[in-house]
Amino acid sequence: MRLLPVIALARSTEADQKPVLRTCFHALGWGGYMLLVLPACVLAWEGGDYIDAIAHVSQPRWALALLIGSPSLLIGWAAAHEFALVGRGTPIPTIRRNAW
Repeated sequence: MRLLPVIALARSTEADQKPVLRTCFHALGWGGYMLLVLPACVLAWEGGDYIDAIAHVSQPRWALALLIGSPSLLIGWAAAHEFALVGRGTPIPTIRRNAW
């Protein structure tokens, strides 16, 4: 049951359909990796805890993070949008040729 979204994504990739949905999955996956998994792994390696690190951040630091992160998010969204519409879900659109 947990694999249904992944199976649907794989089938739509194989059929070259739903490029916007595929791009959204890709963006959410990498966003989650960069914002959750990677920092949690680094903090665990250093002996820290991700939840404690987030809970003890002051409001000026949150504001600074939003100030820096918002333009980055906008740039990433624009790139993903371009991949979905122009590249049909890939950053490097190619002409598909039947090799068989």
